[in-house]
Amino acid sequence: MEKTARIISAIFNPLLIPTYTVAIVMFATILCIVTPGTKFGVIGMTFLITAFIPALAIFVLYKLKIVSDSGLNERKERLIPYLISAACYVGAAFYFSSIHAPMWLIMFMVGAAVATVICSVVSLWWKISAHATSVSGMATFIFYLIYYQLNVFDLNWVLYAAIFAAGLTETTRLILSRHTEGQLLAGTVNGVVCISLAMTVGMHLVH
Repeated sequence: MEKTARIISAIFNPLLIPTYTVAIVMFATILCIVTPGTKFGVIGMTFLITAFIPALAIFVLYKLKIVSDSGLNERKERLIPYLISAACYVGAAFYFSSIHAPMWLIMFMVGAAVATVICSVVSLWWKISAHATSVSGMATFIFYLIYYQLNVFDLNWVLYAAIFAAGLTETTRLILSRHTEGQLLAGTVNGVVCISLAMTVGMHLVH
């Protein structure tokens, strides 16, 4: 059970969620009209900026003994890695802006950055769940793609899968004793609120 929980927790690592989300955007929304090369280029750049760079930074911090665990399980060691991740999300927002991506996609990254900053600050006192924040944020984003009719293919099943993934991921965090129910709930609220506000602002800026 614990081994399975670790695998699921790794699959839905917060650093990978932006890449999954952008992949959905590139294949299921109005952006699906771009060439395959552009699709995979954008997904690749998203992975580079929001996953590879933060992961490399965490590895360096681990080697320098600034963090004692590459999984960042120590609450007080999360500030610097989380702020680096937030900066990378801002960098991704600028990247999307430079390629003239829709404002709602840019604002998704801004919302992710804000949610990560909140996680970093709260973690100074309390171990809020970044896993819960990220997976609930992804599910919320997919909900708004449907709500604002930005999808060109049926995304209802993707939304259901994302909600299931959020529940499954949060369950694994309990199994692994990484968080309490309250910490997972706080992370969920953080992700839902930040992405909801970001999408609302993004859609208003469009109009």
